[in-house]
Amino acid sequence: MNAPKLEQDLDFVRQVLDDSSPPAGVRSIYFFWAAAILVGMPLGDFRPEWMPYFWMTVGPGGWIISAFLGYRASKQSGQMDRSAGLRQAAHWGAMVLVISMVALLPYKGFIPWEAMGPIVLLLLTLTYCLAAIHFGRILLVPALMFALGYGTMLFQPAYPWTIVGILGAIGLFFSAFAEESSRAK
Repeated sequence: MNAPKLEQDLDFVRQVLDDSSPPAGVRSIYFFWAAAILVGMPLGDFRPEWMPYFWMTVGPGGWIISAFLGYRASKQSGQMDRSAGLRQAAHWGAMVLVISMVALLPYKGFIPWEAMGPIVLLLLTLTYCLAAIHFGRILLVPALMFALGYGTMLFQPAYPWTIVGILGAIGLFFSAFAEESSRAK
């Protein structure tokens, strides 16, 4: 086999592998979290006493559901990558753990409960920014929306949690559809 033909063949194989790389996210996971955010965030405006209980359940439970949905999508696509799956699980699991730890601060009286919202939005922004760096640029969109949500919490007195929920859901829906359209190319 001559060198130019071998180079063409290797370029073809490289292109096929690049085109078949696993997506940064799974559409059903984006939809799950967008729905959770659309329900859970407005609780802060309409039923603030329910909000901690909602997120204490949906946060860790959603992490488990997301891990299952990611595993199922990888298995269906035939692209099982155990180390990538474990990195994703660790990344998002660390976020759940850190937010749970931060929730202890107002419980123990170190910070006021009102500070939890902006702090959690900063953690979400950071986590999605890091996910954009490590898993796929499309995750920068929800990061930016959560950053806008942080500004909303600081400067928008009327229905800030509802606005945060809408912004977060928009970011996640955008990512779901942009991820799918980039995979179709």
